[in-house]
Amino acid sequence: MAEMRSTSEWKEWRQSFVKNIGINYASRLIPIMQKIVHNWILLPKSSKINMSEEASKITFDVITNILFGEDINSKMELVPYYDPKTGMTTPLNAHDSITKISEA
Repeated sequence: MAEMRSTSEWKEWRQSFVKNIGINYASRLIPIMQKIVHNWILLPKSSKINMSEEASKITFDVITNILFGEDINSKMELVPYYDPKTGMTTPLNAHDSITKISEA
């Protein structure tokens, strides 16, 4: 395997990368995570839940809120989503359309 020389550009990129994934950077996102988990707690649930599936939904919500902002649904128009199973097209908000696309 070839080694990459450590140039000043590489050093700057590496420092930026480490800074952005560090705990201090991530700690700024804790309020977003808390809000999403709090909203999840308030949702009605059946007596049995698949915790793996629920954790995936929470993780997805956290990531989309971080990437696109908490107000994505109010800033984007409804997206026409074609459901291949039913053959119907329904207007969905941005979050729901991303969820549907990722399930396909």
